Amino acid sequence: MAKQNLNEQLNEAIDAILARRESKARDSKKDARAKGKAGVKLAALAGIATDLRDLPSDRFKNILKADLIRRANMASNPVAGKAETQKQEKTNAVK
Repeated sequence: MAKQNLNEQLNEAIDAILARRESKARDSKKDARAKGKAGVKLAALAGIATDLRDLPSDRFKNILKADLIRRANMASNPVAGKAETQKQEKTNAVK
């Protein structure tokens, strides 16, 4: 097999991570470490990709979605938007 450059190796490692094939990703990191300086860089980058795999959280996505929908509704209906803003401010004051 032809020697792959660092970008191709990183793409393969990320593909494995995204496909949740962690064991293959770990094997790729071990193989990379054996390949010297470039392998160490690849292992570090693959580690970062693994850490970022499940971000953002579902909770964050749901909060963001609700906020964006609320803002879109406020922009399309300024009167209702003002009432919603006042309601949200009261809710935040109680917390």
